Amino acid sequence: MPFLVVGGIRGLGRILNRLPLSNEKLSQLRTAREMQDSGTLRNACLGTPMRFPESWGVGESGSANFQVSGNHSESNTYLFKQRDQCGGFGVNWVLPNPTRRPDPQLLSELMQIHGPGILQKWISGRLLGSSFLSNGKEVALLGTYRGSFTRVGDRPFIYNGSSGPIFLEDPIQQQILSIGSKLVKETGYRGVFNLDWIMGTSSDR
Repeated sequence: MPFLVVGGIRGLGRILNRLPLSNEKLSQLRTAREMQDSGTLRNACLGTPMRFPESWGVGESGSANFQVSGNHSESNTYLFKQRDQCGGFGVNWVLPNPTRRPDPQLLSELMQIHGPGILQKWISGRLLGSSFLSNGKEVALLGTYRGSFTRVGDRPFIYNGSSGPIFLEDPIQQQILSIGSKLVKETGYRGVFNLDWIMGTSSDR
């Protein structure tokens, strides 16, 4: 039977690994995971004005150690993101300490509670999302919408719906389409997929 994986279930990856899925379905899952990989997304942004936020995998070996390098004058605020969550359920603030690095103690506590994740620099701006349709080779941009989020308990970025479609100037639309095309070219993904992104100022988009 056809199935859809929409995320938001902790341990979803382990659940799917135990299901008696066909080789074709397993291949689709691997491709979807490749699409979500930070390296794949970062490479898709190369050569475009769109910048992928500075990100680091942390806690993969049970250690809270991490390295932060480069120029951090724009922002010293970071987010900790759980790998197996969506809709903002796995996103928390990591407060910076005086050394302009994320607080190691808080980061360690988050990993103890939630497990390994991704440390990512926070980017201010307007949250947008674009939807694509791919046949594994060609890609069509279906539309772009404006997203919103709200706080629920200690979760500050819970998805709160979208509105649109909204108009994008042609150069920006071509940038988004280029990124979607690169993702499909690298992974061979077939079907519908979404790309969330931040519209900042002309200097930090």
